[in-house]
Amino acid sequence: FLCRPDIAKMNFDYITYSTPNTAAREMIEDPEIRNSEIAFPDADMLKNCETFSYLGDDSTNVYNELWREVKSK
Repeated sequence: FLCRPDIAKMNFDYITYSTPNTAAREMIEDPEIRNSEIAFPDADMLKNCETFSYLGDDSTNVYNELWREVKSK
């Protein structure tokens, strides 16, 4: 359902988060947004990006505890 271009476009409009659905992207009326390298980076830009890997619940718990300490100071 969410992969239908019209629904993906509505989702894009609602959450204002880029869509990987190329048909939905073509439906974006504003050319500045539709052609934005920020919202839709090309393969060359993505080569310079990094992602975070999920390290498991134990790591999440350590992170959350350390973050609580930072916020409490």
